[in-house]
Amino acid sequence: MLEAGRTKIKRQNLSEETGIPLDAILEFVKLSDLSRIGAVKSIRARLYYDAGIDTPEKMAQWDPKNSELT
Repeated sequence: MLEAGRTKIKRQNLSEETGIPLDAILEFVKLSDLSRIGAVKSIRARLYYDAGIDTPEKMAQWDPKNSELT
C-alpha cells in the first residue's frame, strides 16, 4: 500500500483503477505507514489516526503527558 500510494499521482491512478475514493486511499496509506512503527500495528494505528496523529512525524512530536502535539 505504501508503494502503491507513495505519490499523489499514484494515489489518483489507484483511485481511478479501483473506484475507491482518493481520500480513502490516502487514509489507507497513512494507516499503513503508522502500522510500520514498532508496537503500533493495525488497531493502534486506527486509534492514533482518529486522534489526529496520522504520520510517523506527528507521532515523533507527540507528547503523551500533554496529550497534544508539540
